[in-house]
Amino acid sequence: MMAGLKTPRVAVAAVDDGALRTVGYLAKVSGFEGDAVIVRPKVTKNDGVKTVWCKVSCDRYRDAYVAATGQKEGEGIQPLDDNNNVFAYCADVDHVYPRSWARQNGYDDYWLMLYPVMGNVNRSAGASIEKNGFKHYSSRQVPAHGIIWAVDYQIMKMLNHPVYEEKAAVKLFK
Repeated sequence: MMAGLKTPRVAVAAVDDGALRTVGYLAKVSGFEGDAVIVRPKVTKNDGVKTVWCKVSCDRYRDAYVAATGQKEGEGIQPLDDNNNVFAYCADVDHVYPRSWARQNGYDDYWLMLYPVMGNVNRSAGASIEKNGFKHYSSRQVPAHGIIWAVDYQIMKMLNHPVYEEKAAVKLFK
């Protein structure tokens, strides 16, 4: 039984470059200077899954993800493992912390982590929790030392698990 696992500590938003540097080492994304970066965790300099982050104001976030991962548009969006090998096919690039929430909170200059998810999973969250859960979740997700950490439904979405409404979701984390 998996119920009762502790929610993993995953950064999903950062107030500025300095806060993002506490998460990992930053590298520019060609063609998206100032709008997108690749973050490699500070676990070690050469290991760890790299993530792509964009400013809330960046409307070309899907293009930035494709540019950052070296994938070709039209081939589908694919997450990469530690060695940059494709391990799943996904249709959508998602802001793990919803961009609409960032805008409603006045976080227009924040960095948001992008993550590839299956289209049906992304839409299940967008049509339910992200649309209706702003007051409940965003009030729990305030920057701590410049970072906003993921809540349970965001982790489930990154695992490609449909989330729907909170009360109907499988409770995996404490």
